[in-house]
Amino acid sequence: MTADQQTRDLYDQFLSLHPQRNEPFLPTLENLQRWAWHIKEASSRPDGDKVDTSNRELAEKVARSRAFSQFIQMPAYMQDRYLKIAGLFPGIQFYACGSRVTGEYIETWSGESIKRLRKQLGKPPKEESDYDVVADIPHGIAVNEIREQLPPWADLLQHGVPPEEKIPIPMWDFSRLPDHEHENVLRLYSEQRWGELMLMHNRYVLSMNVYCCNEAPIIRYFGWAIEKGIIKANDTQTATSGMDQ
Repeated sequence: MTADQQTRDLYDQFLSLHPQRNEPFLPTLENLQRWAWHIKEASSRPDGDKVDTSNRELAEKVARSRAFSQFIQMPAYMQDRYLKIAGLFPGIQFYACGSRVTGEYIETWSGESIKRLRKQLGKPPKEESDYDVVADIPHGIAVNEIREQLPPWADLLQHGVPPEEKIPIPMWDFSRLPDHEHENVLRLYSEQRWGELMLMHNRYVLSMNVYCCNEAPIIRYFGWAIEKGIIKANDTQTATSGMDQ
């Protein structure tokens, strides 16, 4: 079977799970990941689109079967959205929460039974669930300041989220950047060589993302790390240069 045939087969399997969904065949990476995830879930979890949700206890059981307790358990398309949120705010720890964590979420391609499930659980009718987050907001940063920068499909909650319903969204980890690369980062940043900084990010896996074309997070995060002194000139080299003068 050729790669094109495999892709089409994946799409056909996805449509068989959602016969009411009129989705065009657009084999983007995000769509391929989403189709594959739903096919895998259909074989390993109770089929939410075929279960009787007239009983609240059963509806809660189905929701728990769709819930997540770790970020890595989420499908790639969800991870991508949450990482986009966290990527807007260097240094702030965000947590996924809400219906996408508890399993009560709905997608634009969800079937009628998921809509009934949400109704049984007292959830408002909607086509697609928001990407709810909470955050450890540092002193001096206003909640509205963060809300104004969020994408339209995201929402920042403030209070009342139980600890067991919060999943940390991975942040950039600059401890993975070797000390000998700090000087290189400073040089590349000052010369605005964003592509080379992308390669450095990917080489040392500074976050769960793999960057290839979007410069904004690279500029934002490396700039923040330099401003905070996380990435800095080699003190030993500086001291030695001073002694030589």
